[in-house]
Amino acid sequence: MFDVIDERNAQILAANDACRAATRRLAATQGRAARRKVRDELAAMEPFRRPVGASSKLRIRATLRSALTTAVRREKITVNAAANVELPSGKPPRPLIWTPGRVELWRQSGQRPGPVMVWTPEQAGTFLDKIYHHRLYGLYHLIVYRGPRRGEACGLLWPDVDLDHKRILIQWQLVVVGWEVQRTRPKTDAGIREVVLDDLTVDEFHRHRERQRDERRALGLDWDPAGGRCSPPSTASRCTPPRSPPSSRTSSSKPGCRRSVFTTAGMWPPPSCMAAERT
Repeated sequence: MFDVIDERNAQILAANDACRAATRRLAATQGRAARRKVRDELAAMEPFRRPVGASSKLRIRATLRSALTTAVRREKITVNAAANVELPSGKPPRPLIWTPGRVELWRQSGQRPGPVMVWTPEQAGTFLDKIYHHRLYGLYHLIVYRGPRRGEACGLLWPDVDLDHKRILIQWQLVVVGWEVQRTRPKTDAGIREVVLDDLTVDEFHRHRERQRDERRALGLDWDPAGGRCSPPSTASRCTPPRSPPSSRTSSSKPGCRRSVFTTAGMWPPPSCMAAERT
């Protein structure tokens, strides 16, 4: 099984390299017809995917070993083959900072110096300046300044935000199971916690709430202040949370809609999907 996973990982990495090469070729191509041809090639390619890492393999083996142990105990089988499978340790990669030399290497080759790269404070500030007028700026500001996990930030609800006392309660997160976005509790009790906000983040939350109210009025939807759906009773769709803002991605693809429940308590509603629900 793990040999098949490794083979698929090799295919994913090769497809990712092909997409990156086509993206660079598109940026260097002149002429409308030539650019259209490269875009068509990109559209026909597999999308960027993450290969199965060492830690994921360990979790797969643990799940399989647990199931086979139960089967042995119930005398369905006699040997737990997963118990003898040897895998790498799955130690997480060491994060690297985007130093000027590593930035230059990435610009020349298109390859990241390491699997986990960390921005400097100056780079994070540049990023926030570039997306200041993005409708989800408050989300990215919260992540940069207070450090919640992506799923925790996307799953934050207005009832868990106390701007008068400058704090938020992290008690929900959004996770992707298969192709479905689900709202769940954090993995451990320690994950349910209060986070103190600085004054600048409080100001950005006020600004985001005003923007959200303007969007509600512009869309003309019947919002339920108690937290009910904003969409008609016959629908219950929601968009997946954006994985990164358009300014930080080389791909022009947009996140698609997934089937789930959308409530007015959510802080980061996607207006494009809400508008689609009205038609």
